Amino acid sequence: MSVEDGILKGHRNFNPQFCGTAVRIGAIVCVLIVSVGIVLLSTVDPSATRCSGWVIPGDSVSVPVWIWGFVLISGFWTLVVSYYAVTWRSFSQKISDKIDVAERTWISSGELNLWGGRQSWMEFNLNNARNINFNGLLVVVIIASAFFAAIPLFALAAACV
Repeated sequence: MSVEDGILKGHRNFNPQFCGTAVRIGAIVCVLIVSVGIVLLSTVDPSATRCSGWVIPGDSVSVPVWIWGFVLISGFWTLVVSYYAVTWRSFSQKISDKIDVAERTWISSGELNLWGGRQSWMEFNLNNARNINFNGLLVVVIIASAFFAAIPLFALAAACV
C-alpha cells in the first residue's frame, strides 16, 4: 500500500476511500435512526398505545420486553460504528497492513482449508485476509448495522401502534 499526498491507496479488494465513505454514511444513518427512536419514545405518550410504559406485553409463553432496552443495545452498536467512522484512518491502516503481510507471505500450497493438516491458523488467516473482498463485506456490514439500529422502530411499529 502506498501513500500519496496523505491519501491511502488500497489493494485490489480493499479501497480505503470507498470503505471510509461507506462507514461514515453508515454511522450517520445509524445515529439518525437511533435519534428518531429516542425522540419518538420520549415525545409520544405510551398510554395512547398498546404498550403502556413502552413495554411490549408478553403472552403466557413469552416475557414482556422493554423497548428502551432495544434502544440501549442499538445505541451501543451505533457508538461502535461511529467509533470506526471517526478512527477510520488507523483502522484502514491495520486492514492494509494485514493484507500486505498476507501478500508477502502467501505461498500457494494447493490446500485452502484449515483442517487439511498442511495449513496453520496463521496461514489460513492471512490467506483469508488476502482473498476477502473487504469493499463488499464492509457495505453489507454497514447495511446490516442500519437495520440493527432500526430494531426499536420496528418493534415500536409492530407491537405498539
